[in-house]
Amino acid sequence: MTYDAVQSLVADIAALESETTTLTITGDRELRVASDMLARVARLRKRLEERRKHFTAPLNESLRRINDFFKKWLEPLDRVDGKLRAAIVEYRARREQERRDEEELARLKREVAAEHGETLPDLPPPPPPPATVRTEAGTVTTRKVWTFEVVDESLVPREYLTVDAKKIRAVQAGVREIPGVRIYETEQVAVRA
Repeated sequence: MTYDAVQSLVADIAALESETTTLTITGDRELRVASDMLARVARLRKRLEERRKHFTAPLNESLRRINDFFKKWLEPLDRVDGKLRAAIVEYRARREQERRDEEELARLKREVAAEHGETLPDLPPPPPPPATVRTEAGTVTTRKVWTFEVVDESLVPREYLTVDAKKIRAVQAGVREIPGVRIYETEQVAVRA
């Protein structure tokens, strides 16, 4: 498999592309010419793909082996990562709940004191857990992110729904009527070289 072999294919592709610039199908003769050209396209595509795979197959196999080797070591790291992240989020949630509970208790004490004509000093609220923790190994930062969970699909507005093209393509399996979908037939050209 040489550079010259690939260059030969590239030259054939360029010539074929040049031929199509002036082709207009007006009769059976041009239809035969176009069909012949289409068969040549299929053959060139197949040969080019064979050349590409000749070069990429060994690379892909090496890549697969390397990925498999490292995957067995990455999986335990992913488990540890997940456990640590969950523990940090749980700790922060627990600390935040404690902080809210302390604030509520202080508020209730002030109310009771006010009912008895007493005044309690306003103490600063307890600090929230740190959002960023710096260590010698690195820095870990937590942040709030919005996410979602569908609780009742029937209430989701239409603009948030997507069409499942795979299900609609079930027309090939005989489904011909889907409310809100126009199912129609088109003509496609198939080529065997």
